[in-house]
Amino acid sequence: STRRTMSEEEKNEQQQQQQQRSIMVAIDGSSLSHKCFDMALSLRQKEDKVVVGHVFDQSKKSYLPPKYNWNNIKETYETHCVSSIPKGKYEVFITEAEKGEKPRVSVVKMTNKLKSSLFIVGTHGRKGPKTDATILGSTVDYSLRRVFCPVIVIKEKKEIFDETATWLLCVDGSKNTENAFDVLSKWVRPADTVIGVHVFNQRSRLRCFFHVDWDVVAAISLLRCLFE
Repeated sequence: STRRTMSEEEKNEQQQQQQQRSIMVAIDGSSLSHKCFDMALSLRQKEDKVVVGHVFDQSKKSYLPPKYNWNNIKETYETHCVSSIPKGKYEVFITEAEKGEKPRVSVVKMTNKLKSSLFIVGTHGRKGPKTDATILGSTVDYSLRRVFCPVIVIKEKKEIFDETATWLLCVDGSKNTENAFDVLSKWVRPADTVIGVHVFNQRSRLRCFFHVDWDVVAAISLLRCLFE
C-alpha cells in the first residue's frame, strides 16, 4: 500500500495546532473572576485559545443573584469573547458539577481534561476574601495542588497589565526554579521585565538580577549557568 504524504497545508495546520496554547479561566460571575478573564486577554498571543470555564451546582445556588446564574455567565462571556477574540480561538465551557462533587473538583478535572497550558483563577470567589489574608479561597487552594499546568492567581487590587509587565522570579538553584523559568519564558513578552530574586546567607553565592531585553533562550542559558 502507498503511504499518503502530508500536504503543505496539512503540515502548516499541524504546526499551528502544536504552537497553540490553551488558557483556562475560572469564572464565577464575580468582579475578580472578570479580572482573570482580562489577564487571559492580555497574555493571549495570536495562536492561543482562551477557554472560559464555569461549574455550577444547580441544587444549591438557586438563591444567588442573576449575575451568578450560569445562563447569565454563559451569555456575558460569549459576548466578551466575540468582541475580543478571533473566531475559533475561544470557548465558553459551562457544566454542572457531578452529583456529590464540589465545583472546585470539577473545575480542576475540566482544566486537566482539556490539557490546558495555563490556568488563571482569583484569590477568592463571589463570597469575597478570607478574614485571614494568609488563607486562599477553596477553589484556588485546591487548584494549586491539583491542576497539572502552571497557575496564575489574580489579586483583587492588582490592575491587569496591558503592554508591559514585570515578572518576579524567586530563584534558589533548584530544579523547580529552572522549571519555573522555562514556564515564564513561554509567557513573557519582549517588552516585559523579568527580575530574578534570591535571598541568601553567608553560605549562598547565587544572586540573579536581570532584565529581559534579549532573546529568551539566552536568558534561560544565563540562568542555568548560574545554577552550575
